[in-house]
Parts: sequence; structure tokens; C-alpha cells
Amino acid sequence: MSYKIFKLEAPVDELGTSILKPVKMEFINEISGSKLQSLRSAQFVTLEGEESILFTAEGHRVGDDNAISLYKASFADSTQLKAVPVSTTKYFSYLPLQLTDKRIAWLDYDGDRYE
Repeated sequence: MSYKIFKLEAPVDELGTSILKPVKMEFINEISGSKLQSLRSAQFVTLEGEESILFTAEGHRVGDDNAISLYKASFADSTQLKAVPVSTTKYFSYLPLQLTDKRIAWLDYDGDRYE
């Protein structure tokens, strides 16, 4: 299953008056230059005064296989945003939350097996 993030811009008073066409967003790993896949758990946040998007996505890590990691992209008026990895765990990161203007948290699956 693959997820995508779309952006829709319209004045609030136009919502519901016509069919609006969203635009697909594309996120690029700023370190590797690769396109991030299967984005999930997106949160629009303001961190240290900067509007950003926190999200999880499948991306290639240098010297390793793909992993589901947490990324941060500075919001801009563009359909393609550069994102930097925030989490460095080996398996799955998901559900990012903003705690304060300078702190975030997320859940990590560490790879242990349930038996």
C-alpha cells in the first residue's frame, strides 16, 4: 500500500462552492537525494518559529536497507519539498507529535518479536 500527501489551496469562503483540485506533494531526502515513498502520519507544525511538516516515510538510509523513518520538511510554496531525517532507528518510526516549540516525540518499533 502506498500513501501520498496532497496540498489544496483555496479561500475558506470558496470551500464547498466548486470542485477543487489538490496537487500531489513530493518529498526528497535532502541527504541522499532520493524520493521518499509511502508517506504517513503527517503533522503540520511550527518548530522554533518555522512552519514545517513532520511525517514518516520509507526512504533509503546510507549503507543500509530502506526503513520507515521520521522526517521534517520546511514548508514552502512548492509541490516538491526537501526533507531531513529526524529518527535514526533501524525499523519503524511513526505518529510524530509536537510537544513544544522545540520538542517533538514519536513512536518507534524496535524490531522485537511478539511471541
